[in-house]
Amino acid sequence: MKGILTVNSDIRDVSLAGRGQQRIAWAARHMPVLGQIASEFAAEASPAAVMDLSFADQALSAHYLLHDGRNLPPAVYDVPPEIDERVATLKLRALGIRLDALSDAQHAYQASWRFGTA
Repeated sequence: MKGILTVNSDIRDVSLAGRGQQRIAWAARHMPVLGQIASEFAAEASPAAVMDLSFADQALSAHYLLHDGRNLPPAVYDVPPEIDERVATLKLRALGIRLDALSDAQHAYQASWRFGTA
């Protein structure tokens, strides 16, 4: 068939690969800790260590659709950020990595246009 590329026995359509690469690039820029996790797992070459993140996203997304998504019109949706953040937080906790929380002063600095390097 035209437009179908057989990459692997269980992968037939790679038309979304570009979008996936964009997401990976965005995550690497905005969430460097995820890049560190990905590098660690890539070095270990353990698909199960990486797939648990995907499975967790899928399971929580299915739960979200079942309970909160009944009124969504048919379309392709991104995983809600709350689900991605929950999965990432749980994975980091499982790896023994703790992220610092911003202080009130740091939040104020981050949200203000009055502060800066000038």
